[in-house]
Amino acid sequence: MKYDFTSIMDRSGKDAIAVDGLGAIPGFTPGAPKEGFDAIPMWVADMNFPTVPTIPEAIIERAKHPAYGYFQPTDAYYDAIIRWHETRNKVTGLTKDCIGYENGVLGGVISALTAFAAPGDAVLLHSPTYIGFTMSIGNNGFKIVHSPLVKDENGVWRMDYEDMDMKLKMENIHVAVFCSPHNPCGRVWERWEIEKAMEVYQANDCLVISDEIWSDIILAGHKHIPTQMVSEDARNRTIGVYAPSKTFNLAGLVGSYHIIYNKYLRDRIRAKGSKPHYNDMNVLSMHALIGAYKPEGYEWVDELCEVITGNVDYACDYIREHFEGVEVSKPEGTYMLFLDCTKWCEAHDRTIGELQQAGWDVGVAWQDGRMFHGPCSIRLNLALPLSRVKEAFDRMDKYVFNGGFAVEEGYQKRLNAGDTMADFTFDTPFEQGRSLRETAGRAKKTALLFLRYYGCTLCQVDIHRLAENYDKITAGGGQLLVVLQSEPEIISGQIEKDMLPFDMICDPKQTLYRRFGVRGAADMSAMIDGRAYTKITEAAAAGYQHGKYEGNELQLPAAFVLDGDCKVEYAHYGKTLSDIPDADMFAKLLAK
Repeated sequence: MKYDFTSIMDRSGKDAIAVDGLGAIPGFTPGAPKEGFDAIPMWVADMNFPTVPTIPEAIIERAKHPAYGYFQPTDAYYDAIIRWHETRNKVTGLTKDCIGYENGVLGGVISALTAFAAPGDAVLLHSPTYIGFTMSIGNNGFKIVHSPLVKDENGVWRMDYEDMDMKLKMENIHVAVFCSPHNPCGRVWERWEIEKAMEVYQANDCLVISDEIWSDIILAGHKHIPTQMVSEDARNRTIGVYAPSKTFNLAGLVGSYHIIYNKYLRDRIRAKGSKPHYNDMNVLSMHALIGAYKPEGYEWVDELCEVITGNVDYACDYIREHFEGVEVSKPEGTYMLFLDCTKWCEAHDRTIGELQQAGWDVGVAWQDGRMFHGPCSIRLNLALPLSRVKEAFDRMDKYVFNGGFAVEEGYQKRLNAGDTMADFTFDTPFEQGRSLRETAGRAKKTALLFLRYYGCTLCQVDIHRLAENYDKITAGGGQLLVVLQSEPEIISGQIEKDMLPFDMICDPKQTLYRRFGVRGAADMSAMIDGRAYTKITEAAAAGYQHGKYEGNELQLPAAFVLDGDCKVEYAHYGKTLSDIPDADMFAKLLAK
């Protein structure tokens, strides 16, 4: 290749939120990596490639002149934009009058919205939704109405035209924001799709603001169709917003523009944008655009798209082959992946927040997809040298999806009915070295209940109830074992050998909890429900005293019923401290 897409740039200390911002804004920026890992920036949508050399050359050449006073955009600026759109997107009829400066694409969106809608009015957007839309539109007092994209039988995101039409009518919506290509899903809409969407908007007298900032980053086999080019009505109904910032990594310079063919729309939006006196161009930003849209820029973008296509192919193939339970619809444009981790999280009893943190810990600085309305999703930036993409996926494999975090501290996948519980040797407060298989073979069925530790007052209530109802529980010929995170001597120092009708397995190192996937809660509030509060009250009334704290204070319960060969007939992982079978349920399960 003619241009450099392989060098690894050190952006630290160079005004890059992608690396310097890690951990700076909890809840928005990824966390900083743990010691021993460098950060691989894969979140905010800017690139880790050096831009085309004609841009810094143009900026430096202009900066050599030591005066930076008031100015007007030059003909060279407008000519560069017109030539770019004519050449790359086959646009016709674009003139200087149709082009206007915007201080960022989101600024243009808000100027258009406020020109044709009032705070409190509803605005239609597709979801998943770019967080910038959510923040800027919400901050200006508009009501966001989502029309969810849906995946077809091939996993391709599609617009739901009936849903769009219904919501436009029900909410009396007359302004919509359209994202083309779509962020974060990466769809490059086909002409027929845009035509059909515009028919829906036309039928509902709805103005369209089309964010096309990603329109230059199109992957192999796909083609961007400007929304305004699909019909004469679309040309007159649509405000198009563009910028070289996404294409050439110029977000820090600030400089976008709108294309509006309809003079009425254009006059209203320009009037609105001019009112706060903020919407003025930076002279170096103008020269950056001119430098970007030179012939070298055309070549550079073509090579960029080739590199991104290769990165996307590598990433999607790797996910399919190595990350079971992670789903991704292969993007057709942009350099972002939108991972659906629902099945993986369910299989591993992990939250999406925990999964994201595991990536951040090892330097994979990916982005929380929930802010894009993906409930169990991660957004992943692939605009890096392929070597860094490979390093990131290697870390995901070793430390996150298939090792380390996936089996953190030895945690295994949850057991299900039909599985066989692996044999293990255990100690009770009064015996050592007993075998599960040997013990289970003594009865038709064995119930195994995992609780916290003996000093826990809620556990004492549970143990007391089980003892009181033991004859009922075992009437069908079964037996009960209780697993606790307690040291044997802690229990033996408080009770005598035959005080309880069942044995308690002591697992102070939580080996069995990890082996059988019995995890803890995310925090204390997640493990306490109404029944738990009731049980706490009962414990206090009965005079139970809290003993020594042991093991994981956030430990959740689990219950299993095994046959004589340790085959699992019933498996239940509690979601709160009180979420365990009662005596009647145990009796029923053991009597089957």
